[in-house]
Amino acid sequence: MRLRGSDTPSIKTVLGTGADRIIVSQIESADAVLRVVEANRYSPPGKRGLGPRRANQELSVSVQIANVDTRVLADEIVAVEGFDSIVIGLADLSNSMGYLGQLDPPEVVVAFGTIIEKTKAAGKFVGMGLGADEDFATRQYAGEFSGCKSVATFLT
Repeated sequence: MRLRGSDTPSIKTVLGTGADRIIVSQIESADAVLRVVEANRYSPPGKRGLGPRRANQELSVSVQIANVDTRVLADEIVAVEGFDSIVIGLADLSNSMGYLGQLDPPEVVVAFGTIIEKTKAAGKFVGMGLGADEDFATRQYAGEFSGCKSVATFLT
């Protein structure tokens, strides 16, 4: 399930439906990631309440980096414990760098590569959503998963 923000009430509503994978978009800081972890995970490390420890292992939590500011903050974001992966919003990130509709200018390729390297170095998975060209996503950016065609494809 894809959420458009890190507010606790929205996250808890989705978790209450039984979702076992969530992607929280519009992440702008490490503090926002920490709020996501706290809302999604039972204690410890979260603040969701007390619950079965296995529930923390059964839930996959991803956060999305989709603007130039979060690219700069990638070290701080991936250092937060308690989430599983980064999803790179390729088109939004390249647009925020001044490259509307362009995914392969050298500066953009370097930015994506840097986020991928930092995420993998932190022991987290990294992937991206990218239209219908899965080959481009895996060849060009070496992500570990890609959400092509639709969000439903990503989640399956």
